[in-house]
Amino acid sequence: SNLLQSDEFKEHVLSSELPLVLGEDSIGNPLFSDLTELKHMLVAGATGSGKSVYLNAVIITLLMYKSPSDLHMILIDPKQVELNHFKDFPHVTFIDDMDSSAEIFASLVNEMEKRYGLMANQGCKNIIQYNNKAKSKLPYIVCVVDELSDLMDTHGDDIENYIIRMGQKARAAGIHMILCTQKPSADVVTTRIKSNLPSAISFRL
Repeated sequence: SNLLQSDEFKEHVLSSELPLVLGEDSIGNPLFSDLTELKHMLVAGATGSGKSVYLNAVIITLLMYKSPSDLHMILIDPKQVELNHFKDFPHVTFIDDMDSSAEIFASLVNEMEKRYGLMANQGCKNIIQYNNKAKSKLPYIVCVVDELSDLMDTHGDDIENYIIRMGQKARAAGIHMILCTQKPSADVVTTRIKSNLPSAISFRL
């Protein structure tokens, strides 16, 4: 919370599309980033390692600094306990069942393709160019999955294919993923997923 209230972070917010606090470096200097530069994030950590605290800080930061017209967040929480306190925010769609989660990924891929069509019509390469040009702006979409292994257990092949497609081209369309897991084993974070999601944060595993 100290980092969120710092002057450095307030400055960082002004120059970022989707501002994030990463934490502190080894000598205590604050580390900030922008989700649009990280593209997508994999977050792994065992129970009690601080993963949930970190994820909550990321979500709170984005909800605080972005209006519902600028940002739509999809929070997928199969266990219904980690993220349900965000469900009443106007920015948030909260999902807690597996079948709807798989459908959401399919709809995100469709939205991505639709946005590529809109951008092509305007002669734009990405969402920033499009929003500078078009009358009605496209909001950023951030999809957060609290436990990727639950989704992979139930809809593995489909989910993997959706993640790969979005990992390859969703960023330019303003769609970003934050995928979290307690067990980053090869059946959950597959080689294909890993190679398409270059930004990873690891807590104690």
